[in-house]
Amino acid sequence: MNETNRQNHQTAGAGTRPEPQLSIILPAFNEEGNIRPVINETVEAIVRNPWIRGYEIIIVNDGSTDGTARESEAVAAKSDAIRVLHHPENRGIGAALKTGYAAAMGTWVTAAGSDGEVEMSEVLQLVRMMDDADLVVSRRWRGPGAHRKLFTYLFHRLTNLIVGFNIAGMEGIYVIRRDILRRMELYSNTSLVNLEIIMQGVRAGCRIRTGEITVHPRLSGESKMTNCHAIARVFLEMLKLRLHLWRKARGT
Repeated sequence: MNETNRQNHQTAGAGTRPEPQLSIILPAFNEEGNIRPVINETVEAIVRNPWIRGYEIIIVNDGSTDGTARESEAVAAKSDAIRVLHHPENRGIGAALKTGYAAAMGTWVTAAGSDGEVEMSEVLQLVRMMDDADLVVSRRWRGPGAHRKLFTYLFHRLTNLIVGFNIAGMEGIYVIRRDILRRMELYSNTSLVNLEIIMQGVRAGCRIRTGEITVHPRLSGESKMTNCHAIARVFLEMLKLRLHLWRKARGT
């Protein structure tokens, strides 16, 4: 975890209120039309699940150039349970997640997109499975769409070939204990950071449970994950991660 982010978290959050049971991280890049309804839906889902003993929502505005920052701050101003962190420039979803994770105060931590593809009620069902588990992973179910299915298939094949880990059946939303997350060394600044967390959890012998989530169409706008630039960046980081893991294993 980035030490600067950790220090910022300690300064901003220490002593202000009791630690929540659940931290929900929402990375956002140019999601002006989606961020407010996603936050509202998240809060409504939590209200319907009173077994959650305290929560916080951390929005990480990853250098958005639209009105995402304004919309996020407007919603956060209405609730002490919502915080907004800002990157001055776009650094990637992995970097946004790491910023959110470093600031998280909850016993359990999860993350979801700010595009409305996943209903928060389903995420909370994964949270409910935690109990004495260290990590809950999920299989992602998506409706018809050959393009996204091909992307998922290729991603599974590449991670198995390059990194040596089969992510199939664990590619969806996950929930993890914060104390375990804080001990992880996270390398990637793209969505590959999610693979790192699950891979490290599996290899560390974490107590793992599995669930399933359904992926819906975005509320508005286009995906930031499946354009050629984003795919190329993930592929490049996958190669860098493989080299990083190799050097780490050799102690160099």
